[in-house]
Amino acid sequence: MASKTNQQVVSNRMKQLQKLHDRMDRTRELAYMEDFHLTTFNGKDYLDNVINVTGNNPATFANAIIADLMSATWQTVVEGDISSKQARDIEQFIDDNFEQADEGLLNKFGLSSLYAWLCNHVCIRSFIGVKWLGQVDKKGNYLLDVLPCDMRWFAWQHGQNGLSYAAPIFFRNSDDIMMEFPDAKLSENTELILVDFWDSTTNEVWVAKDGTDAAIAAGTPIFQQKNRLGYPPFVIV
Repeated sequence: MASKTNQQVVSNRMKQLQKLHDRMDRTRELAYMEDFHLTTFNGKDYLDNVINVTGNNPATFANAIIADLMSATWQTVVEGDISSKQARDIEQFIDDNFEQADEGLLNKFGLSSLYAWLCNHVCIRSFIGVKWLGQVDKKGNYLLDVLPCDMRWFAWQHGQNGLSYAAPIFFRNSDDIMMEFPDAKLSENTELILVDFWDSTTNEVWVAKDGTDAAIAAGTPIFQQKNRLGYPPFVIV
C-alpha cells in the first residue's frame, strides 16, 4: 500500500508551496469578489454595523484576460524532418486527442472543453496542470484519461530529468471513493481528502480526514499499482 515516505513527501511539499498557495487564495478572493471585511490584526471585524463594499476591478480585469485567451484560435503545427503527409497525420492525431479529451470531460464533469477550463484556471492559479494518460487496451482500443487539476491542491516536484512526482489532491465523498476503489473500507457518506500520488515507478492513493499537512502525512492507504509508464503522466506549465 501507499508508502508513508511518499505521504510525508507530499505533506512536506505542500508546506513548501504555502506562500504560492496563499497568493492563489488572495487572487481567488479578488477575482471572485469575496466580501471585504475590515479586520483587526487578530482577524476579528474592526467595526460592527457597517456595509463593506467589494470593488470589481480585479474581477473585470481577470474576465477580460480570460475572454481574450478563449477568443484565440488553436492551431496544431508539427515541424521537423518529415514529409508533409506525416506532419498532417500527426497534427490530426493530436487534434483528435483534444476532441476525445473534451468529449470525456463533458460526459464525466460537464466541462465544455479542456481549453476553456485552462483559460479560466491559469488566471486564478497561475500554474496549470493536467493528467494526460493515453493507453491501448488488449482489444486495440485507444483510451484517453484526461483530468485537469486544481493547482492550489497539487504537490509536484521537477528533477533533472523532468517531473519527479505529481500528486493532485481532491475533496471527495467516501461513497464516490468506494465506487472507484471497491477494496477501500471507509465510513459511508463522509467528506474526505484523496491524494493520487505518481512517480516514475508507482501510483499510490490514500485518503485523509482533511487537507492539513499532518492529516495528509497520516493518511490511510487504499490503492497501489506499478507505474509501467516510467514517468508521472502529468503536464504542468
